[in-house]
Amino acid sequence: MAEKKQQRARPKKAAQRKGASESIHEIADPLARVAELEQEMFHIRFQLATRQTTNTARIRDLRRTIARLKTVDHQRKLGAAMEAALAAAEGAR
Repeated sequence: MAEKKQQRARPKKAAQRKGASESIHEIADPLARVAELEQEMFHIRFQLATRQTTNTARIRDLRRTIARLKTVDHQRKLGAAMEAALAAAEGAR
């Protein structure tokens, strides 16, 4: 008799997690969201300093999310600049 292998539960992707907010790429104004997250990070750091919370992992998550949002904003700016340069090059012909 062949035994069935137990399948491991795979971790869910960010978009599949319960309560996951919209994708970072779908945010209309990433820099506005960065400001909100920086404000939240300030409050969490203050709570850590006053021993009101022990959730140090949240700071790490916020830092990484802020970096992702800034990356998305930069990519959008580069894409817009590239489109403008292509349009100018085609117009010059």
